[in-house]
Amino acid sequence: MKKYKKQLLKNAAQDIIVEPIENALGKYVPLRKIFYHIKERNFCQFLESLYDSMKRNKNLSREEVDRLVEEVGNSTSKQYMSTILDNLCFSKGLFAVKILALITSKYMLEEDLDCCDLYLISALNDLYDTDLDTFFHTFMNNSTVIDGVSVLYEYTEENRIVLDKLQNLNIFGRDRTPGRLTDGKQKPLLYEITEVSQRLHCYCKEIIKPCLD
Repeated sequence: MKKYKKQLLKNAAQDIIVEPIENALGKYVPLRKIFYHIKERNFCQFLESLYDSMKRNKNLSREEVDRLVEEVGNSTSKQYMSTILDNLCFSKGLFAVKILALITSKYMLEEDLDCCDLYLISALNDLYDTDLDTFFHTFMNNSTVIDGVSVLYEYTEENRIVLDKLQNLNIFGRDRTPGRLTDGKQKPLLYEITEVSQRLHCYCKEIIKPCLD
């Protein structure tokens, strides 16, 4: 009976998900190859980063990691893992994929995620590698703070666009009275570093900084 139900689910997934995508991309073979290549790349990078994170944090063997993965897959509540995998498939860069692996590792080892992690899981879906690099190197390293608000006087148009995105995703907070910090000539970028910002910064230190060392 279980085998029969499993086959029904497999057939349903084929009819509802796989075939429509294949049909939509069928006329554009090169695009279809790119689509599947990116999804495969994301998943392989996710697994590699997940294993590295769990081994680094708990010095687990490959067998122990596999056992934890199986336990999570067999758990009664799969909501967190389902959400992570949904966002993994459509992540726009490898930095986001690696951060999702760090969050997954935390979930497997601690069996829970707080509100910051749950929020970042969805927000990461909209961030490119360049967005996260700008977040890490430009905004989180800005030392000019006035009345609890970070003030960036020198910036590029790309910096401004990225900050808008980060604020729209509520990774950074917005200053409610921007006029108080301008002299009428300069138009500084104002933003508030939040608990979500700090959590994302911690993850970025693990995945971006080693790439520069």
